[in-house]
Amino acid sequence: MSKLRFQIEYHTKWGECLQVELQTSNGESGHIALSTKDGQQWCGDFIPAPNTTFIRYIYCVYAGGKIIRKELRTPRLLQFQAEDRTNKSADRACLNIQRNILLSDCWTDESIAAVYNSKAFRQCIYREPAIIESDHNFTSLYKLRLEALPAPEGFRWGVLGSSAALGQWQTEQTRIFRRVASYTWEVDLDKTDLDGKTAYKIVLVNEINTSQIHWEKGEDRYIPNTQGADNATIVWVNASVPRFDLPRWRGAGIVLPVFSLRSRTSFGVGDFGDLRKLIVWAHLCGLKAVQILPINDTTRTGTWADSYPYSAISVFALHPIYINLNEWGDLPLFQKYREQGEELNALPQLDYERTYALKTTFLHELFALKGKEICISEAYSEFVRKNRSWLDPYVSFCHKRDKYGTADFRMWPQVKATTEIEYDYYTFVQFLLFRQLSAVHEYATEKGVLLKGDIPIGVSRDSATAWHAPHLFHFEGSAGAPPDAFAADGQNWGFPTYNWDAMAQDNYAWWRERLKSMGQFFDAYRIDHVLGFFRIWEIPVSQTYGTLGYFRPALPLSMAEIAAYGFNLPVCQYVSPRITELDMSELCKTVRWEELSPFIDKAGGYYVLKSQVATQKEVLKLELPEVLKKILLDIVADVLFIEDPEKKGFYHPRIAAQKTRAFAQLPADQQQAFNRLHDDFFYNRHNHFWAEKAAKKLAVVTQYDENETMLPCAEDLGMVPAGVKEVLNDLHILSLEIESMPKTFGQQFADLKCNPYCSVATIATHDMPPFRLWWQQDAERRQDYWTKILKREGKAPESADYETCEAVVRNFLAAPSMLCLIAFQDFLGMSNLRNPIPEAEQINDPANSHHYWRYRMHLNIEDLVLASDFNEKLRALIKCAGR
Repeated sequence: MSKLRFQIEYHTKWGECLQVELQTSNGESGHIALSTKDGQQWCGDFIPAPNTTFIRYIYCVYAGGKIIRKELRTPRLLQFQAEDRTNKSADRACLNIQRNILLSDCWTDESIAAVYNSKAFRQCIYREPAIIESDHNFTSLYKLRLEALPAPEGFRWGVLGSSAALGQWQTEQTRIFRRVASYTWEVDLDKTDLDGKTAYKIVLVNEINTSQIHWEKGEDRYIPNTQGADNATIVWVNASVPRFDLPRWRGAGIVLPVFSLRSRTSFGVGDFGDLRKLIVWAHLCGLKAVQILPINDTTRTGTWADSYPYSAISVFALHPIYINLNEWGDLPLFQKYREQGEELNALPQLDYERTYALKTTFLHELFALKGKEICISEAYSEFVRKNRSWLDPYVSFCHKRDKYGTADFRMWPQVKATTEIEYDYYTFVQFLLFRQLSAVHEYATEKGVLLKGDIPIGVSRDSATAWHAPHLFHFEGSAGAPPDAFAADGQNWGFPTYNWDAMAQDNYAWWRERLKSMGQFFDAYRIDHVLGFFRIWEIPVSQTYGTLGYFRPALPLSMAEIAAYGFNLPVCQYVSPRITELDMSELCKTVRWEELSPFIDKAGGYYVLKSQVATQKEVLKLELPEVLKKILLDIVADVLFIEDPEKKGFYHPRIAAQKTRAFAQLPADQQQAFNRLHDDFFYNRHNHFWAEKAAKKLAVVTQYDENETMLPCAEDLGMVPAGVKEVLNDLHILSLEIESMPKTFGQQFADLKCNPYCSVATIATHDMPPFRLWWQQDAERRQDYWTKILKREGKAPESADYETCEAVVRNFLAAPSMLCLIAFQDFLGMSNLRNPIPEAEQINDPANSHHYWRYRMHLNIEDLVLASDFNEKLRALIKCAGR
């Protein structure tokens, strides 16, 4: 490539000048100063490196030594590449452009919304055709280029103008744009069009009746004067986005974990073959998205405890339980295990231990049978080369876990050992899993169905990640969540918390690599507990209740600050539990004094806990009756303040301390003072601090790849700080909107019509009961919902019938949210296909830290595909909603 010349008309004031802010595919970035002779026409040159494949650029005004204004748009994307879609493994090749290119632009604050630049749209929803229409040989030097999303179905982008090349305003002479890149369209111009006098307008042309056109709003556009270009220069006149009020894209999708899938060919658990079948059904019904739960390897014990999908031992490795064994259906090995697989598949729920044992036994025998053949293949070698950075520690971790019988690497002997990953069972399994999931993703893309993954906020403390990179974590605490409507004592997930300062040292490389790897298989992703990027709820490893946690990072209170709120009692008296005579009398109504007294001392007129039960972990070590154990655990949590573990003499108020005995004992004025400091601490003090911290991290993490990234979707539920909404909006991260969990204080149910466009609407998450179960469990809210939301009269029925469930689905589909993703259970609720037992449909109980994740759909996907009445109804509902 020779040279790019930027040209733009802009009327500056005295002292102002124009610059181009750009970034190239090679990592070059900076500002190109433009010059002018008349204060209106500005131009400047840039010579890209020969291997440049794209440039992003934007115009800005510079004055007084700083930038005072930028175009309020996403940067323009200039691509010098063509994608070879006939060769799926080919990298994008740079076009060998020998001529200079003149870019004739106009200042614009309008552009295609940033969310459409994600691969969810560029590679799936608005995917380019197999063969794009670009004039690679540049038979015409002069082109009008349009920046726009694909035209609505049944229409094409066109242009009419005053010149002969642009049809002289005659509708039958409309010029049709050809697509040359994802959102770039062009038509040829004549050199005479470059005199500054040619007017034009963008139009929408009916594909069937080409005489039927729709004109864009506003005044005529004019092609800038670029007559100064010589005959060897390519001129690209760049038009801004068309001025039409077109409906924004909205899609519907289904949410279902892979382990919950069931087909006639499953081996006791959903697998990647079943995921492909689900995509077939989704496409049949007009669904545009399939969201799943995390699918990373969680194998620590080989028991059902590993069924928890959010406790991965590697953020890169896929779980072997999801392998589709039908790929080897022609082998005697497959027939050997087929009957056992059918037996497990007939169970109503997942038997994790037997299924995992079956899959891994099969894979070990497959490795013995086919390992050498596969491991010498070029594809396998390429897989190892690309993934060595995480394969090395993962494979070593797995072998040591197997050898020493535990995933707790702290129990391993300190012996250095290397593993030859080129010919290794675990590498072999990951290669097969990556190959299968890649094929599923490719199929989904072809069908226009985006795959949405789920990236957990934490990793297991007994994981390859924690073993290989311990500096990235705080192991003295566990991540969790404050108490809420689903868990009165809060949640303790057991994960170590992140050492964000260490992660920032290499610009969050671990996160960027994690997302880049995930991007091989997904178009969008759910950021599990996005609030963890703002602050994480950390519980000391010595405790178990979420109520004994505190936020990290935080601004703990000094003694002087506590006193400033009017709390004048000695704080040190409220960091440990103290039991009054009256409270002890109440406790002894539940357990006998003889049972409790071995753990109690008397001090200063109060009963206090002995050191052997000073923490909840110490209590849990003892073999005690459950009632006594629960009383001791509750006593440990009966405090008003928690001292900061790193900043001695500074304190966090205990969350929801108003429910403690310690609070009840306070004088009325001290209760009011504590309430003031508690509410200010949790709802005001940190808002700006946390928003600033999150914005820095998320800005880097979500833009993990300079070329193209997945569509980020936040799970922003729970105790949401005030700054979260602004940060998500600024970074174009979709929020999560749930009607029964309104984000406006005082609302009982959110108004779906007020959902922001950049959001995901859903009836319930996997941590909540599906709609029919919720309806059964909460009679009071059920009645309010019946009256206020569904606008029905009389008493609400105790069970949600088909009509009620359909009305709910209709309401959610009608929401303005970009994505409406509904759980499989809630879709089926409006049909006789639904499970007759609503209780069997709940995926997770967040209040139970030892929950067994084993839900499976109760019918086969093949039968679902054949359920024509239900499928036609669902397709009609989606179409009627404009999705």
